[in-house]
Amino acid sequence: MNAHLDDLINTINIYHEEKLNIIERAGNGLSIMLNQSDGGLVETDSLINISAKSFYKADPVNYKKVVDVQAKQWLFQGKQLQNGNHAFVDAQGETLGGLITFFQQTAKGSLVLQSNVFFGGNIRSENVLVNEEILNRAFNGEEFVERVRVDQTWTQSLYKPIKINNRNKGILYIGIPENIVERAQDIFNEIRYFNTGYPYAFNSNSKYLIHPYLKGDSIKHITDISSLKKDEQDKIRYLHERDGELLWKWMYYEYY
Repeated sequence: MNAHLDDLINTINIYHEEKLNIIERAGNGLSIMLNQSDGGLVETDSLINISAKSFYKADPVNYKKVVDVQAKQWLFQGKQLQNGNHAFVDAQGETLGGLITFFQQTAKGSLVLQSNVFFGGNIRSENVLVNEEILNRAFNGEEFVERVRVDQTWTQSLYKPIKINNRNKGILYIGIPENIVERAQDIFNEIRYFNTGYPYAFNSNSKYLIHPYLKGDSIKHITDISSLKKDEQDKIRYLHERDGELLWKWMYYEYY
């Protein structure tokens, strides 16, 4: 059974790698567009006044208040990126099937300049000041991929510094929804082991994410997950009741 467990995990890993490859290709393609000599990203000396909601915790006086921010004008393909020009991120996001955000560094924090991210389904993330460690890494020149939760959806997210005249001036963010549970559900539904066995998955809150008939229920009827080994494959034996009958079953597991 451990070999079957390995096969399931390898299948999920392949799907995960495909997502990372999509993000990498998208990041490289958008970087080429931003850096092209004709129509690429340009920063002018003109200052744009922006009313932004501050989530900059280093400034507690203005936290969650609207503040006035001045940012140097950014032009891309001859059009100003500040103040409501969403055409580029909307078009690229639709092509990608993912999320795209431009951050611009300002004296008052990291400004969400343009984004196709919507919170609560209808509130676009724009003209927002944030200050997160993960953004500071990118502003300092690091390019990386992290697993990030965006509006209740886990995404594989690329953070890529935006350089203008060889200086870090902003961040390009690209996020692809993982959909790993949905993908795994499709795979698991097709698999049975020895007539009565089947794969399932549960989370750190002891809730079944995938199960033929107990999805959303607790796994505590089988075991306390705190007792499971986290660094290796293992198995436990438990009594399972179904249709009034008690059966001994084995659970082979591995943390993912």
